[in-house]
Amino acid sequence: MAGKADPKEMLEMVMKVRSGAMSVTEAAAQLGISRDVYYKWEARALEAMLKAMEGREASGSGVRASCGSPACGERKAEEGERAAPPRDGFAGEGVPVPVGAG
Repeated sequence: MAGKADPKEMLEMVMKVRSGAMSVTEAAAQLGISRDVYYKWEARALEAMLKAMEGREASGSGVRASCGSPACGERKAEEGERAAPPRDGFAGEGVPVPVGAG
């Protein structure tokens, strides 16, 4: 299956790793890829999400994640729930990590 995982499955694995629910080793094994390939996919996914969010208003205009989604961390934080901080060392090259996260 190397390199042929479903894009939704790949995104699900990235979100699980970023939330701390799964290790990179586990995600790579489940996807049938190496850790190096996983890190490349993760960086591409994060860069795409950042690009998709650029220029959006803080009011939340555009597509909204459901509250069950890990992408809903900002909303949960506003509602008083603690969102999972990004895991150090997992951001791809050129992908900013929020200052003061954690």
